Amino acid sequence: MLVARIGGEVAGFVSVWAQSNFLHHLFVSPKHQRKGIGKALISAIVCEFGLPMSLKCIKENTQACRFYEKLGWQPREESIGPEGPYILYELR
Repeated sequence: MLVARIGGEVAGFVSVWAQSNFLHHLFVSPKHQRKGIGKALISAIVCEFGLPMSLKCIKENTQACRFYEKLGWQPREESIGPEGPYILYELR
């Protein structure tokens, strides 16, 4: 897990399941969104764990899907999980 702080305040975090290079959680506080924090957190975990990396994103979360696609994540498959339909993304 990696935490981003701004002035002592938690601005966001990312966690990775290292055994499979799976990005498990990415969260950026609404107050700190659109400041490059999410991109910086992803860059840091890619440097730490390497590629390829994968993640699942709930299909209804179109803003997050656009964010990942803008950073080069490619959709690999779609399925349905406990939270509903999702897209499996991969970064190579």
